[in-house]
Amino acid sequence: AARNASSESHEGAGTMSVAFWSMELSPGEEKEVNIPDGYVLNVQGATVAGDSSKNSMYLVKAETTSIDNEPIKPVIAVLRPVACDQTAMQLVFGYDVPTKFAVESSASGKVYLTGYYQPAPDDDDDDDDDDDDDDDDGEIDEEDVPANLKDALRAQMMARMRAGDDDDDDDDDDDDDDDDDDD
Repeated sequence: AARNASSESHEGAGTMSVAFWSMELSPGEEKEVNIPDGYVLNVQGATVAGDSSKNSMYLVKAETTSIDNEPIKPVIAVLRPVACDQTAMQLVFGYDVPTKFAVESSASGKVYLTGYYQPAPDDDDDDDDDDDDDDDDGEIDEEDVPANLKDALRAQMMARMRAGDDDDDDDDDDDDDDDDDDD
């Protein structure tokens, strides 16, 4: 009976939360990624293998669309087998934007991109997200703070300022005393 209960709880899930992703690219090759609807692709690393030449260089490029809906082709990594054969990155690509990866090199090694898929942020909270972004900057909007809390915070801040002024004066005196002791 325990197995059935466990199976039933997994059957209802139906959606993946996070799934590993990888891609192998040869120089001159371009591949498109089909990101599942409702997910984002987090590219975490690039590694070159199969080449031990000192002078080889691999340019790893992405082809996608900017926030202004303009096509862009940035270099996301430069790999050199002997000096820098792997690199970490934190790149996020949405399901609603076409994404391709390519490698340019005159060498013959392979580049491996790794990362994972995860659920995309909910789009239905767009209006609320704008308000949340304002709160993330570390500042508190006055209309969000009750009046009695404002008064208490002001009083606390004034007390700290007064105490800080007294401490600063004492510190100056102590410093002078220390200088006298050294003579």
